[in-house]
Amino acid sequence: MANNGDNGNNSFLAMLNNPVINPPKQQGSSQQQPSTTHIAQSSAPLFPAAQHCQDKLQACTKDLYLISETDAPWQNVLMPWSSNELPDGRQALDDAGLLVRNTHIDQFEADGDEENDFKVETLGTFFDRLMKDNDNNKAQADQYTILLEQIKQLLGDNVNVYLVGSRVVTVLILGLVQDSGMKALVGLQSELVET
Repeated sequence: MANNGDNGNNSFLAMLNNPVINPPKQQGSSQQQPSTTHIAQSSAPLFPAAQHCQDKLQACTKDLYLISETDAPWQNVLMPWSSNELPDGRQALDDAGLLVRNTHIDQFEADGDEENDFKVETLGTFFDRLMKDNDNNKAQADQYTILLEQIKQLLGDNVNVYLVGSRVVTVLILGLVQDSGMKALVGLQSELVET
C-alpha cells in the first residue's frame, strides 16, 4: 500500500518539475512584465495604418487568453516587412525574429521534426475551435468572435495563422498592412501547450 502513495507523490513531483507546466523563474527578474508585450516591434515608429491595426488588435485582446494546459495571453506583433507576401515557412518566421517563447523554454524541441512541427491554417479553421460555445467559455467564445471580425476588417484576406512546435506550439496570426509603399507585418502571438 505504501508504494501506491509513493507513486502518486512521484507523479506529483514530476508534474511540478515539468518545465512546460511550471516554468522556472528567470534570475534577476523580479519585475512583472507589462500587460501588453510587443513581439518583434521595430524601434522606429511605423506608419499610421500599421499602428492603427495594432491598436485595434490590442484593444480586442486585452483580457483574452489562449486556453490550453497553460493560459497564455495574446501579444502584439508589429514589424516592418519588405516583401509583398506573408512569411512562407518556419525559417522565414525564425529569420524575422517571430519565434519567441513565453514559457521560458528557450529552444524548440530538439528532437522534433521541423517540417511536421509547422502548419499554416486559415483564420476560419483556427477560430472555429476557439469560438465553440459551451457553458464554461461563452464569454471567451464571444470575445474570439469579436476578435475574428476585427482581424477580417483590419487585414482582409491577407492573413495566415502559423502553428510552430509540437509540445509547446507558438501561434502567430499575421497580416500584411501596406500604405504609400510602406509595409508591415501586424498581428498577434501566443502559445498552446500540449504535453
